[in-house]
Amino acid sequence: MLEGAKKETRPRGHDLYDIFCGVLYVLKSACQWRMLPSDFAPWRTVHYYFDQWSQKGPNGEDSLLEQALKKKSMKSEASKIEKKKRRSSLSMPKA
Repeated sequence: MLEGAKKETRPRGHDLYDIFCGVLYVLKSACQWRMLPSDFAPWRTVHYYFDQWSQKGPNGEDSLLEQALKKKSMKSEASKIEKKKRRSSLSMPKA
């Protein structure tokens, strides 16, 4: 999904997963871009992709970042529900 946002001009120097994790880190911790830990891609690269992924679609559609975050939250919500189902089935006494 996020790979299509940038035109292929040359091979990427950083993994998109690391960049996405860097964006999530900044959004969750509310740290400054320049304070991004060195575990992630360089802050300028992460900020560049954040800027690209945050642009709205041509018809006012959700940005790629919003779509990815909604997809991620749906998956995490589904896994939470599945865990609750498993817990409740394990803890129910058998009659």
